[in-house]
Amino acid sequence: MALTEWDKSLSVNIKLMDIQHENLLNITIDITQSIQQNQQEKALTQFENLLNYLQFHFAEEEKLLEKEKYNDFYHHKSQHLILISDIHRRFEIIENGNDELFLLYIEIIHELLVSHSQIEFKNKNFKEVIIVGGGAGGARRI
Repeated sequence: MALTEWDKSLSVNIKLMDIQHENLLNITIDITQSIQQNQQEKALTQFENLLNYLQFHFAEEEKLLEKEKYNDFYHHKSQHLILISDIHRRFEIIENGNDELFLLYIEIIHELLVSHSQIEFKNKNFKEVIIVGGGAGGARRI
Protein backbone atom coordinates (compact mmCIF):
# COMPACT_ATOMS: atom_id res chain seq x y z
CA MET A 1 0.00 0.00 0.00
CA ALA A 2 1.38 3.40 -0.96
CA LEU A 3 1.26 5.84 1.91
CA THR A 4 -0.13 9.32 1.40
CA GLU A 5 2.49 12.04 1.32
CA TRP A 6 1.62 15.36 2.88
CA ASP A 7 0.32 17.96 0.46
CA LYS A 8 -1.73 21.14 0.62
CA SER A 9 -5.01 19.20 0.56
CA LEU A 10 -4.16 18.09 4.11
CA SER A 11 -3.45 21.61 5.30
CA VAL A 12 -5.34 22.92 8.31
CA ASN A 13 -4.20 26.47 7.55
CA ILE A 14 -2.14 26.61 10.72
CA LYS A 15 1.54 26.54 9.80
CA LEU A 16 2.73 24.88 13.03
CA MET A 17 0.16 22.07 12.79
CA ASP A 18 0.82 21.59 9.07
CA ILE A 19 4.56 21.22 9.72
CA GLN A 20 3.94 18.73 12.52
CA HIS A 21 1.44 16.73 10.46
CA GLU A 22 3.89 16.58 7.58
CA ASN A 23 6.65 15.41 9.94
CA LEU A 24 4.41 12.68 11.37
CA LEU A 25 3.50 11.38 7.92
CA ASN A 26 7.15 11.43 6.86
CA ILE A 27 8.17 9.42 9.92
CA THR A 28 5.60 6.72 9.08
CA ILE A 29 6.85 6.61 5.49
CA ASP A 30 10.45 6.28 6.75
CA ILE A 31 9.44 3.42 9.06
CA THR A 32 7.73 1.63 6.18
CA GLN A 33 10.83 1.96 4.02
CA SER A 34 13.04 0.62 6.81
CA ILE A 35 10.78 -2.41 7.28
CA GLN A 36 10.73 -3.09 3.53
CA GLN A 37 14.55 -2.90 3.50
CA ASN A 38 14.75 -5.39 6.42
CA GLN A 39 16.19 -2.77 8.76
CA GLN A 40 14.25 -3.86 11.84
CA GLU A 41 16.39 -2.04 14.42
CA LYS A 42 16.21 1.21 12.48
CA ALA A 43 12.44 0.82 12.12
CA LEU A 44 12.05 0.24 15.86
CA THR A 45 14.09 3.36 16.62
CA GLN A 46 11.99 5.33 14.14
CA PHE A 47 8.84 3.93 15.76
CA GLU A 48 10.00 5.23 19.14
CA ASN A 49 10.67 8.60 17.48
CA LEU A 50 7.15 8.53 16.04
CA LEU A 51 5.67 7.89 19.46
CA ASN A 52 7.69 10.71 21.05
CA TYR A 53 6.86 13.16 18.27
CA LEU A 54 3.19 12.19 18.37
CA GLN A 55 3.08 12.87 22.11
CA PHE A 56 4.76 16.25 21.50
CA HIS A 57 2.29 17.08 18.70
CA PHE A 58 -0.73 16.13 20.77
CA ALA A 59 0.52 18.23 23.69
CA GLU A 60 0.97 21.23 21.38
CA GLU A 61 -2.47 20.74 19.88
CA GLU A 62 -4.08 20.36 23.30
CA LYS A 63 -2.45 23.60 24.53
CA LEU A 64 -3.92 25.35 21.55
CA LEU A 65 -7.37 23.85 22.08
CA GLU A 66 -7.37 24.59 25.79
CA LYS A 67 -6.19 28.16 25.27
CA GLU A 68 -9.00 28.76 22.79
CA LYS A 69 -11.56 27.02 25.05
CA TYR A 70 -12.53 24.37 22.50
CA ASN A 71 -15.88 22.98 23.68
CA ASP A 72 -14.98 19.37 22.83
CA PHE A 73 -11.52 19.59 24.40
CA TYR A 74 -11.82 16.66 26.82
CA HIS A 75 -13.20 14.31 24.19
CA HIS A 76 -10.45 15.34 21.78
CA LYS A 77 -7.79 14.85 24.45
CA SER A 78 -9.21 11.43 25.33
CA GLN A 79 -8.86 10.39 21.69
CA HIS A 80 -5.19 11.34 21.84
CA LEU A 81 -4.72 9.30 25.03
CA ILE A 82 -6.42 6.26 23.49
CA LEU A 83 -4.18 6.40 20.42
CA ILE A 84 -0.99 6.82 22.44
CA SER A 85 -1.99 3.94 24.73
CA ASP A 86 -2.74 1.74 21.73
CA ILE A 87 0.62 2.52 20.15
CA HIS A 88 2.45 1.70 23.41
CA ARG A 89 0.61 -1.61 23.67
CA ARG A 90 1.34 -2.60 20.09
CA PHE A 91 4.98 -1.57 20.33
CA GLU A 92 5.57 -4.54 22.63
CA ILE A 93 4.13 -6.87 19.99
CA ILE A 94 6.12 -5.26 17.19
CA GLU A 95 9.41 -5.55 19.09
CA ASN A 96 9.17 -9.32 18.69
CA GLY A 97 10.05 -9.00 15.00
CA ASN A 98 6.86 -9.65 13.04
CA ASP A 99 7.55 -7.41 10.01
CA GLU A 100 4.18 -8.01 8.35
CA LEU A 101 2.35 -6.98 11.50
CA PHE A 102 4.68 -4.01 11.97
CA LEU A 103 4.09 -2.84 8.39
CA LEU A 104 0.33 -3.21 8.71
CA TYR A 105 0.28 -1.28 11.96
CA ILE A 106 2.37 1.57 10.53
CA GLU A 107 -0.05 1.79 7.61
CA ILE A 108 -2.96 2.00 10.07
CA ILE A 109 -1.23 4.72 12.10
CA HIS A 110 -0.44 6.61 8.91
CA GLU A 111 -4.06 6.53 7.77
CA LEU A 112 -5.22 7.62 11.25
CA LEU A 113 -2.89 10.62 11.01
CA VAL A 114 -4.25 11.52 7.58
CA SER A 115 -7.80 11.18 8.91
CA HIS A 116 -6.92 13.29 11.95
CA SER A 117 -5.79 16.06 9.66
CA GLN A 118 -8.77 15.77 7.31
CA ILE A 119 -11.56 15.20 9.82
CA GLU A 120 -10.67 16.80 13.14
CA PHE A 121 -9.24 19.96 11.67
CA LYS A 122 -12.03 20.30 9.11
CA ASN A 123 -14.59 20.15 11.93
CA LYS A 124 -16.48 23.46 11.92
CA ASN A 125 -16.24 24.00 15.71
CA PHE A 126 -12.57 23.12 15.69
CA LYS A 127 -11.85 25.57 12.86
CA GLU A 128 -13.77 28.35 14.55
CA VAL A 129 -11.89 27.90 17.79
CA ILE A 130 -8.41 27.49 16.36
CA ILE A 131 -8.41 29.56 13.21
CA VAL A 132 -10.97 32.28 13.87
CA GLY A 133 -10.16 32.36 17.58
CA GLY A 134 -6.60 33.27 16.75
CA GLY A 135 -4.79 30.18 18.00
CA ALA A 136 -1.39 29.08 16.76
CA GLY A 137 0.22 32.44 16.45
CA GLY A 138 -2.87 34.44 15.65
CA ALA A 139 -3.93 32.68 12.45
CA ARG A 140 -7.33 34.02 11.53
CA ARG A 141 -8.11 32.47 8.16
CA ILE A 142 -10.72 29.89 7.32
